[in-house]
Amino acid sequence: MRTSVLAVIALSGLHCASARQVVAPDAWQSPLGQDHSLVGRIYDVARGQFVTETELRTRAIEARFVLLGETHDNPDHHRLQARAVRWLAEAGRRPHVVVEMIEESRQQDVEDQRARAPSDPDALALRLDWARSGWPDWAMYRPVFAATMEAEFPLIASMLPRDRAMSVARGTETLPAALVERHQLGQPLPEDLEAALIAELRDGHCGHLPDDMLKPMLEIQRARDALMADKLLAAPADGAILIAGAGHTRSDRAVPWYLRRLNAPLSLSIGFVEIEDGENDPTAYASRYGATALPFDLVWFTPRANDIDHCAEMEKMMKRHKSSP
Repeated sequence: MRTSVLAVIALSGLHCASARQVVAPDAWQSPLGQDHSLVGRIYDVARGQFVTETELRTRAIEARFVLLGETHDNPDHHRLQARAVRWLAEAGRRPHVVVEMIEESRQQDVEDQRARAPSDPDALALRLDWARSGWPDWAMYRPVFAATMEAEFPLIASMLPRDRAMSVARGTETLPAALVERHQLGQPLPEDLEAALIAELRDGHCGHLPDDMLKPMLEIQRARDALMADKLLAAPADGAILIAGAGHTRSDRAVPWYLRRLNAPLSLSIGFVEIEDGENDPTAYASRYGATALPFDLVWFTPRANDIDHCAEMEKMMKRHKSSP
């Protein structure tokens, strides 16, 4: 990515110091780039300018649906999500908190455990066998669940169960008919949207996914996004917060696209974005998402959790798989 010096100079002249830093540098848990000029700043994509945390808080409180898009292994993203949960609690709201990380089929487990220990997030993690779930360490996600339980907000599981996801790759027969009809999952997507999603899946798997698997993976992604949208729409008048990966919350497609198709009330998509060394122009981060503009309403920049080359890790895994008997 190139750094646009003129854009940075223009933007920096528009904002007061309060819009520049929202968390003291020593409070960040992610170690990389804590002194980067964008860290802690909040960027309004449509207006092309930085805003204060106070403005972000106001907009979140006013939105019916607040979508918080994370990088899964960045602890600061979960701490900021927890902060957003507390904003709505302090404002007297009682939204549902819809989470990608728990399979829909475990909803009764969530309800039973919360009835048994309503203020103990660690007991919930044990009940859900989080340690073997495949998600990053529980310590990263704990702040979100702790804030949700402290506020006594309903916690809603929204991940498509693995067995059902695999069957969706072959067709929509195992999905609830109402879900398929409501979100037109049996119908093809607009060509430009389908092409963009295919490209995202190909890039997300570092080009290792065979072409004949891309379309089935696309159908799984559609079902996941539609199910999350359904969980948001099922919330009462106080709305809902979505805790999910940034790919599910981007405003140009994914869950927001399904909400718009059904003329849902106001939603606000907030993307938590890790900085890159030497890249100080917020608009340049759009290319990371294969887009011409950042695909969120607001972007909150944070340090990086690590510099793991996920494509290299995937390639090693595939080589080990091929060499195994």
